[in-house]
Amino acid sequence: EQFREQQLSIENNFDGSNDAGLSRTIRSMLSGYDVIYQASLSRERWAGRADFLRKVESPSKLGNWSYEVMDTKLAQETRAGTILQLCLYSQIIAEIQGVAPAYMHVISPDEEMSVRSFRVADYMAYFRLIQRQLLEQVDRVPRDKITYPHPTAHCDICSWWRHCDAQRREDDHLSLVAGLAGGHRKELTRWSVDTLEGLGGLTLPLPFKPSRGAVETFVKLREQARVQLESRLSQAPVYELFTPESGQGLSRLPEPSAGDIFFDLESDPFAGGARTGVPVWLAV
Repeated sequence: EQFREQQLSIENNFDGSNDAGLSRTIRSMLSGYDVIYQASLSRERWAGRADFLRKVESPSKLGNWSYEVMDTKLAQETRAGTILQLCLYSQIIAEIQGVAPAYMHVISPDEEMSVRSFRVADYMAYFRLIQRQLLEQVDRVPRDKITYPHPTAHCDICSWWRHCDAQRREDDHLSLVAGLAGGHRKELTRWSVDTLEGLGGLTLPLPFKPSRGAVETFVKLREQARVQLESRLSQAPVYELFTPESGQGLSRLPEPSAGDIFFDLESDPFAGGARTGVPVWLAV
C-alpha cells in the first residue's frame, strides 16, 4: 500500500504456481515495473522468492534500469541468515540483468516501514564461502543414504512439514513426547529407546543411568510418554493432577484479601514503533 501511495507501478500478478515462477519474474524485469511483488528466483540447485524487487536507475542489459532485492522481516534486528538469503537473491538477479545489484534492503516492521540497506559487495565473498561449504557438505552425503526428518526450528515454515510429520507419526518418533528435546532423544536412543511407546513402557526405576542430564528429567519424560500412550490407547484425553505441595506453585500466593489488585505488565514490541515498544498494563 505504501508503494501504491508513492505512485509506483507494481507487478503483483502472483498466483503461487510454479509456472509463474522465474519466467514471470524475468518478464516483469524486462517490462520495467517499479516494484515486482513475490519475485520467484531460481538458479541450478537454488530457489527462493523475494518479497519485492525494486527498480533503480542503474543501467543493465534490461535497459536503463536494474533491480535490487527488498525483503520484509518481523525481526527487529537483521540476522545473518537474512543477509545470506538476500545475497542469494542478489546473485540470481545479477545473472538475469547482467550486473550485480549495488545494495540489498530489509524492510523493518515499524509503522514507518523503514528500510535498512546493505552493500552487496561487502558480503558476497563470505556468502560464496558459505554457499560452497554447504554444497560440499550436501555432496558428501551418499545418494542412497536415507536421512531422517528430525524436527527443527525451520519446520514451522517448511513446505515439507506435513510429509515429515506423517513420517514421525508413522514411526511413533520420540519427538512426539511433549517436552522431549533433541538431547534427550539422543540419550534415549543410546539405550535402544526410540519410540513414544517404548519410553512410556519403561519400568521405574529406570533401567539405565543417563550419561547426560538428571535422572529426574527422564523420569518426567517417561511419565509424560506414559500419559500420552494411555490417551492414544483409550482414544480419550488422559490427564493426571499433581499432588499440591505446601510452599510450591500457587500455594505460595498470600491469602485472599478484599483489597487485592492483580497487576500484569507486558510489552508490545510493535506498539508505538518496533524498536521502542509500549508497556501495556491491566489492573483488575
